[in-house]
Amino acid sequence: MLRFAALHLRDPNLAVLRDVHGEVAIYGWLDAWCLGWARFDWEGGQVWGWDGLIDGERSVLRILPEHHAAIVLVTNSSTGRAMYRSLLAELMPSLFAISPPPLRLDPAITVTVDLSRFAGVYAWPDRKVEVETTTNGLVIKQDLQETEALPLDGRTFVVDRWNPDNPTVTFDEFDAVGRPRVLYLMLWGLPRVDE
Repeated sequence: MLRFAALHLRDPNLAVLRDVHGEVAIYGWLDAWCLGWARFDWEGGQVWGWDGLIDGERSVLRILPEHHAAIVLVTNSSTGRAMYRSLLAELMPSLFAISPPPLRLDPAITVTVDLSRFAGVYAWPDRKVEVETTTNGLVIKQDLQETEALPLDGRTFVVDRWNPDNPTVTFDEFDAVGRPRVLYLMLWGLPRVDE
């Protein structure tokens, strides 16, 4: 992975892959989609990278073109993203004067958004998620399970603050009346399929 990162840092023709193609911010994951990379807007500078997620393994690759540097973390654990957040919070400021943002998972005390606009069905051929409203948040139903989701901000909801990979869900692509057209579970975007 470091050789792959070095190639992208060395070859100026590959810098185009870091150009933003989608201004989609998924809380706890990325701040924009690029053509091949994700961009992270961290305090002190921008970082690019990607994450690998398969059962029992996690990997993280971050490149810092301005510093001509890269960091790789590969774990044989489903909690590798928790380790990534912990290690990079210590390493990045001392090595590069760049700080990853802390993962804030305390739900908002008061709800200031119309929760009904999030209600609906979001699906992909292999997955279906139904979202319903409650007094304080949402209920997310999938695979015969129901999960309470409490608002973090106007588009992100906390579903499991102890889950290192998927503590939140994010809604995006709001239409003219404020209804989201996409629900992001980790990095997978499920389009709204109801009208």
